Amino acid sequence: MLVSKPKAKLWLDSLLQATSQLASSMLGWNEAVVDLKPSGAETAVQSTLTMSTDETRNEIGMSTNWQDCEELARAFLNIPEGESISEEEVEDAFGEVINIVGGMVKKCLTDKHENIKLGLPLVRRGADCQSANAVLAEATCHVGDAQVNLFVQHNAFEREGSHGSF
Repeated sequence: MLVSKPKAKLWLDSLLQATSQLASSMLGWNEAVVDLKPSGAETAVQSTLTMSTDETRNEIGMSTNWQDCEELARAFLNIPEGESISEEEVEDAFGEVINIVGGMVKKCLTDKHENIKLGLPLVRRGADCQSANAVLAEATCHVGDAQVNLFVQHNAFEREGSHGSF
């Protein structure tokens, strides 16, 4: 079942808060600056994480262009500009970022949902970024100099017998 708009906003707000915490604590940047309108910018890389409750499965995610993804990866891995970083390292770091953010989202929402389970992060590139899942809420934020689109989307592969909502 799809998340209602107010409930999707609660999840998006938690995702924004977690992203801001990650930016200021782990990446050493200022807190994320939020623009609630999606940017419409071309997405080159996307990282998602399934979050399941007893009622439904949805995904939280972030997407950006390759240059901004590499900037996030460099900050996360503490690799200075000018030193080489492989595509695999960039993708792994982006997956770890959504995984950490997912744990923070879970912590933010434990008073509302006791049984949130996290899946494994999934990183997609290029045409694979286009998902058939319905986007429920989205926003754009600036993390350092990187522009990142954050979203909550319905996972089309909902568990059998699941009929509730967040």
